Amino acid sequence: MLPISVGELVHLRYLDISYNFIRKLPESLCKLYNLQTLKAHSKSLISLPEDISQLINLRNLDVENKIVVKIKMIRGLTSLQKLSEFQVRKEVGFKITELSGLKQLHGKLKVTNLENVESKEEAEKAQMKNKEYLDALELEWGFDPKLDDNKLVVMENVLEGLQPHESLKRLKIRRYCGARSPSWMKKEELSNLERLELSNCESWKDISCTALLPHLKVFHIESSMWFSKSCFEVCGSRESKLFPMLEELQLTNMNASEEFLNLGQFPCLRVVRMTKIKLLKHIDFAASCGIENSLFPMLEELELMHMHALEEFSFLRHFPRLKFLRMKEMRLLKHIGFASVHATENDPFPVLEVLELMDLPVLEKLPDLGSLPCLKSLCMCGMSMLKHIDFSFYGATKNILLPRVETLVLRDLEALEELPNNLGRVPCLKVLNILKISAVKQIGHGFFSTEAISKCFLSLERLWIGGMSACEGWCWIDGSELFPSLQRLFITECPKLERLPPLPPSLTHLTLEKVGSTELPSLRELETNGSGYNQTTSSLSYLRISECNNLASLEEGLLSQNLSDIEAIHVEGCNELMRMPLKRFENFTSLKELQIKACPKLSLTQEEEAALLPPSFKVFILNDCGDLNRLWLGHPYRSTF
Repeated sequence: MLPISVGELVHLRYLDISYNFIRKLPESLCKLYNLQTLKAHSKSLISLPEDISQLINLRNLDVENKIVVKIKMIRGLTSLQKLSEFQVRKEVGFKITELSGLKQLHGKLKVTNLENVESKEEAEKAQMKNKEYLDALELEWGFDPKLDDNKLVVMENVLEGLQPHESLKRLKIRRYCGARSPSWMKKEELSNLERLELSNCESWKDISCTALLPHLKVFHIESSMWFSKSCFEVCGSRESKLFPMLEELQLTNMNASEEFLNLGQFPCLRVVRMTKIKLLKHIDFAASCGIENSLFPMLEELELMHMHALEEFSFLRHFPRLKFLRMKEMRLLKHIGFASVHATENDPFPVLEVLELMDLPVLEKLPDLGSLPCLKSLCMCGMSMLKHIDFSFYGATKNILLPRVETLVLRDLEALEELPNNLGRVPCLKVLNILKISAVKQIGHGFFSTEAISKCFLSLERLWIGGMSACEGWCWIDGSELFPSLQRLFITECPKLERLPPLPPSLTHLTLEKVGSTELPSLRELETNGSGYNQTTSSLSYLRISECNNLASLEEGLLSQNLSDIEAIHVEGCNELMRMPLKRFENFTSLKELQIKACPKLSLTQEEEAALLPPSFKVFILNDCGDLNRLWLGHPYRSTF
């Protein structure tokens, strides 16, 4: 508890009592008329003294937001420079007029419960227009299920009376249900506005005034009006440039007419995000622009998501600066159109780095994407009608295929009949995921390369192949050096896959789950220069084998080789497994953990019963493991530590 005598420190200017578990502050605190900073940031604090508004010199008040909104007669804090939120109420001391005296406010102010303001005149008394130091203002109405015409008129009048200062840079309006724009939303009154957000403004139809705001850079619209080309026709007919400085446009959860706004004409647009635009069937960004080369000169990011009515998406020419393109969850999209690369010398995406095409279930054919010279990440998922993928787009040479791609994900491609050719020649590929491609029956030679080359996937570090229920075989050329840099390999849910290629010595993690293999893969042997014989070295530190029901023995393959770095071995759910080379584990000098579970047919020889575990061993777990249970019950397993 803060002592009452604190009120005697009349010259005190700075007081920090944060995180002291104080629940209440004494009323004597209100006598510190010279106090400029009060910090009482603590979740245990219930409220401030009732007369806190008497501190006319208080500039900085750092308390929890739930405490700030309880301050009564806050207009008395005339020097206050920061107020995070003001909740309007109808009772005296909490009306919007309390904001009138707070002319020194800086930074951001959020005003909520504006439904409690009854008229334009009352709103004007807040004197928002005189708050010249505010950078950001958020105006929010509460949800009202019983809105009538009278309330809508009041709402329009209240917004009219809340005109901010012309220096404001960020404005957010939420749950405004009026149809009319305030008269002050124009370039003369908001000449410095850089960011505008409209959320849940469903009846606000005419936003043409926003297109001429001279410094607007970011415009977000969410769950609001119908959006169409006509939104900006009024001002667009008189001005040569709409949104002259706009860099980011985000449209979320909106209705749109079939004739959509041509975004290609905005000269500075860098980011376009469109999500859940209902009823929109066709997008052609270039349809109404006569000068082709002027389209999207600055666009860097384009994202289209959850557009369930969209059937066609058309481009024109190329995007000289586009780095990120995502198209996701468009159930009816049948066509993605780009201008033919043959028709122009320009590659359509000369600097594109990330391309994601996901959940496009009726798309049957990929567009010509060009050579994608700068692409680093490529994801193609959820395209159940796509039967063929060819990464040899126009512009890709015989020796250079996706020259900078580092991450490639192919997932949920149900109709794909074979894996893309020549993936082994992608020079910088580090991560490759091939998942849930159920129609592919074989990983053929073309997967590595259509030409005979000795080394494939030179840079690949992580490979995950899973959910390939029909895959029966994996082809490779004996003696070829596959995956020389591979560190992590996951093979999951491939019940018919019987053989795996030799694994590289670089591998550190291996997981086999629900794989049809009858034996473990082996490590590739390396020829020792000048010695005339081959040897096997290994970096493998983690091995997990789970639910591989065709495995009868682990005595061949990996566990018969020199695994000097192996630290953990997990084997579980292998119902037919009978042999485990425990004697071999004596030589695994780094082994720390061995877990064997649900392998009921495992047997144990006398030699294995006498085997020792290495000094590094720390964790040993056995459960439902046939004869091996004796090592745990009654006959503790011996070790050298």
